[in-house]
Amino acid sequence: MSDVNEFNAQTGQVVLRPYTQEELLKIQQDRGMIEEPETTPVPEDPVKLSALAKLKSMGLTDEEARAIVSL
Repeated sequence: MSDVNEFNAQTGQVVLRPYTQEELLKIQQDRGMIEEPETTPVPEDPVKLSALAKLKSMGLTDEEARAIVSL
């Protein structure tokens, strides 16, 4: 992998440096090279699922409805 080319807009200074371990790890995660640990599914409350279905039937998106019922 190539180096990082940093440019300071205030001073005009250009620095060419190698990637840090943190940056390399982030790049690998972004590219899917490192698998994230699987999360254990939490059983959902039937009352919340019912509320979710009702909110979605009223035209809310899944994301909006889940935010309201805290899922």
